[in-house]
Amino acid sequence: MKVMLPRMKSWIDLCTEIVSGIGLIVMFLLLLIQVILRYFDNPLFWVEEVALLLQIWVVFLGVSIVLRKGGHPSLILLQRALSSTSFKLPLEFVIYGLMGILGGAMFYYGIQLAEETWSVKSPALGISRGVFILPVSLGGALIVIEVFYQFFKFLNKD
Repeated sequence: MKVMLPRMKSWIDLCTEIVSGIGLIVMFLLLLIQVILRYFDNPLFWVEEVALLLQIWVVFLGVSIVLRKGGHPSLILLQRALSSTSFKLPLEFVIYGLMGILGGAMFYYGIQLAEETWSVKSPALGISRGVFILPVSLGGALIVIEVFYQFFKFLNKD
């Protein structure tokens, strides 16, 4: 278990970063093409909706990346402010616990909202609006995985 969990976690992290990176590149290229085509008065009707969909996916996948790398501003500020006190360890437990609760709520309510909006079609693409909501639950699941992994790492320090 000690070896398998870090391997699975690193595979999930790699997949998340690759999908996010590809999403950013595709979103950039689509918007660049759209700007050029608008200049020639021939825009594509579906680009804004695809760019929005990609942005939503990239943001909610990116949440777990930022949490893993410790880049959330409030986490950094709190940890720096209390780095020399005896509150540092309990504070990290509280922060990660709250993040886990938030991730769990995102997962649970994201699935519910996706189910409710699944029959609604998007105007330009004609795909389910639930596809726009699914990244909320996926991001929440990735947050919960990250929180459990951080607790696992802490408990298994040698």
